[in-house]
Amino acid sequence: MKIQFLSWLLLMGITTQGNTQTVTVNTLDDQTDGICNAEHCSLREAVLLVNEGRATKIQFDKSLSDTLWLNAPLPDLTAPNSSIQGDRDQGMVISTKVEVDYGIKISATQVIISGLIFTGFKQFGIQLDSLAELVFLHSNQFNYNGVAGLYAKGAKNINIGQIDLPNRFIGNKKAGISLDYTNGSSLIAVVGNELAHNPTGILGIQLTIGSYLGNNIIEGGSQEGIALIRSEGVRIFYNEIKGHIQQGILLDQSNNITVQENLLINHPIGIMQQDNGRGNRYTQNQFTCTAQPIVRKNNNQALSNPDQICYDGQISGFSPPFSRVEVYSLKEDTCGEGDRYSWSYIGETQSEQRGWWEFEVVDSTVQQVSAIALDALGNTSEFAPPVSLIAYPSVNLQVDSNICSGDSIILAAVIDSAIIAQFDFFWMGFPGFKQNGLMIQEVLSSGWYSFMATKDYCSKVLDSVFVQQKDLDTIRIGPSYGPLCYGTEIEIGGIIYNANNARQTIIRGGNDGGCDTIVEIDLDFLEASISYMNPSICRSDTFIFGSELFFEGRERDTILLPNGAQNGCDSLVIIEVDIIDNPVRRIHRDLCIDDFEIINGVQYDKNHTEGYFWISGGNLNCDTLVEISFDFHRPQYDTIKGTYCEGSQFNINGVIYDAQNPKGVEYLTNKYGCDSVIYVDLTFDFNTIYYLDTILCDDETLVINGNVYDQNHTSGVEQFIAGGDVNCDSIIYIEIAYTERQGAVTLSPLLTVEQGGTITIDPLITFDPASISWVSNLDLSCFDCMAPMVFGDQSGWLKLVVTDINGCNYEATAQLEIKGIRTEFAFIPNAFSPNGDGINDVFEVFPDYNWATEVRHLKIVDRWGRVVYSSEQNKWDGTTNGSLALPGVYIYAVELIMKDGTVSNQQGSVFLYR
Repeated sequence: MKIQFLSWLLLMGITTQGNTQTVTVNTLDDQTDGICNAEHCSLREAVLLVNEGRATKIQFDKSLSDTLWLNAPLPDLTAPNSSIQGDRDQGMVISTKVEVDYGIKISATQVIISGLIFTGFKQFGIQLDSLAELVFLHSNQFNYNGVAGLYAKGAKNINIGQIDLPNRFIGNKKAGISLDYTNGSSLIAVVGNELAHNPTGILGIQLTIGSYLGNNIIEGGSQEGIALIRSEGVRIFYNEIKGHIQQGILLDQSNNITVQENLLINHPIGIMQQDNGRGNRYTQNQFTCTAQPIVRKNNNQALSNPDQICYDGQISGFSPPFSRVEVYSLKEDTCGEGDRYSWSYIGETQSEQRGWWEFEVVDSTVQQVSAIALDALGNTSEFAPPVSLIAYPSVNLQVDSNICSGDSIILAAVIDSAIIAQFDFFWMGFPGFKQNGLMIQEVLSSGWYSFMATKDYCSKVLDSVFVQQKDLDTIRIGPSYGPLCYGTEIEIGGIIYNANNARQTIIRGGNDGGCDTIVEIDLDFLEASISYMNPSICRSDTFIFGSELFFEGRERDTILLPNGAQNGCDSLVIIEVDIIDNPVRRIHRDLCIDDFEIINGVQYDKNHTEGYFWISGGNLNCDTLVEISFDFHRPQYDTIKGTYCEGSQFNINGVIYDAQNPKGVEYLTNKYGCDSVIYVDLTFDFNTIYYLDTILCDDETLVINGNVYDQNHTSGVEQFIAGGDVNCDSIIYIEIAYTERQGAVTLSPLLTVEQGGTITIDPLITFDPASISWVSNLDLSCFDCMAPMVFGDQSGWLKLVVTDINGCNYEATAQLEIKGIRTEFAFIPNAFSPNGDGINDVFEVFPDYNWATEVRHLKIVDRWGRVVYSSEQNKWDGTTNGSLALPGVYIYAVELIMKDGTVSNQQGSVFLYR
């Protein structure tokens, strides 16, 4: 196996700054008394000391040789530039006798963990969270933990192992190393580690470009050595992966993964790619004791395999054009298990434009080969079916190569009968000739004919022969006779020739064994000349051509004129007569019901409204058809009605209609010149008078028609122009009496209650109320009592309306808030009252700074989906475009910037009341 040194790891910056202060663990108990000194310093106390900044390095007393048993996870290691080093002969064992989820969590930058053995924890030996960065783990062991030996979720720039300082992961229940980067980018190096008997050796979820898994030894798992889920751009180099039950490497929904120069031993499947992985490159890997090296499952974008591979001293075949082709040698069942092979990389070549490629095998001991193809995008095919070395037989061809044109020929191949059954034999020649068998007998064209043998996909030319045909003599008869008329006949050599038998080839036998003579007869018979006529006639007329009559119903025919052509042959005239429709003129008029009109001597009236007659001549001298139609119209009747104010006047047909003349009949002439009758029936109304007699409280006012009525102005008369029915004026007579208020009503504006608790709303009323009414979006115990109770299950608002014995109303409002309610990452109210009283006037979003750093955007939408407010601020004052928003429920959408730089979208509803 190759060893690759990862120089980029040196850039991770695992350094310490300033003086290194070391604390030594000198006890195996898991106690904390607040003091870490020479008499007693547990590992738990040492971690707390480092987190406080009073030390940077933790080491263990050389005299400690037993296991350190934890009763709970160690404190999270949060101090930067810190290390825990158990570098002793056997390492320091950290375990538990009770159910402890993990040994320690790393939440710091620039941390080194070495020489520790984590075993027997419920979930993980070590956990790295998203705050961990530049962490270096080497020379540790993670054995028999409940989920994984090491778990990293979002940690950045992590180096797990080194070539000469490996970590060991043995017998963990699900995975040796579990890497989860669902919510962030990764830069992970897993190098030089030893993993054994974990179901999955290394599990990576959403690893990103820059992550490297190399030089690890992974063996003996029930699933796979390495599994990548939804990952991108990871490199898997130089690993030795052995004896997993399902496959060596699994790639699921992962793209642009490079798997190079790995050794995969004893697997049913070497590399399994599931779903549509794009750009995955599998190159120069060795597959030992493997049934299927590469399998693509559920993949409709897979690169096609090389096909038609042949092996006869050199390998050749077809693959996708311009692809890189890797060639592998095969050995069967080297592990003692049936149907398995060892696949060893021996070299590579390039396919040309048509996909053809060749590769010269240098090692003469190779007996079986296969190949894979890699295109320019990095996609890798599955392996082609294995092929074995083919030894083609020798052949002796027997053929008479000189023949006359058109004669049949015998081509025969003589081959050792013992090997005939091992191959398929056929003959091939130009153009497109192919026939199976050892011998052929038929008429062949001149040219090369090859005898070929095939086995499986492979073919080889065993020998070739050139067939030469002697040309036949040719005599041509025809042009000397000149052109002949169509229908005439001529006799040549006892054969009658005419227009239907003008060309023929005759073969005459040769003498003295010579080749035949070909007589070609080619006569030219002239077709009859053709002309066209296209006259036009009226629909009732006729056309005469010679003795032929044409009319509607016989518009087309062909006439033969014997000897009518200039060359003395017959002539054909094709006649097509166009029939022209008679022109039409239409007359339409409107008359009153009792009128009539005479046209062409015919009277048209209400009893005779339509007719026609013909006029001689017209277009192309065809007669013209005149069509006549009349519409007769009766008198129209209409009524004008309506109600209007007194004093209104209307001029109808020159007559004034008003309150003194509201009805009448008018006669008019319509657009056809006929009489129309209009009945006039109008109604005239009077102004409306109202009386307003009411009682107001001493601090109330009334505004009518723009005038203010109060204790200094208690009566008056207001006129509203066009304010009554049918837009007539309205007059209001006003008389107001005043009464004094009885006292006051107050209510605490902000009430709070614990989640799930209850509170009694107790207003202060200084008089005996006549009625009490509560209005609220909360579930009150009563809505007309003095002091209702509220159950603390949601925040909301209340409004109290109290009426005294004089009918005066008193109002007070309050807001109820539940302590401790917040959304997932922010504190957001569900109601506010922008009424200017200084209480809950603004809807404001407060980020939970344990998770979020700021509010980037706030948007408010009404119940019809219209945006009423959008801002980069975290608050809304209840206005939209400078106007007060209507009370009701609104939907908010908030974008929060999280501590890791991602964006969290929060949505909900808020109730606005005033």
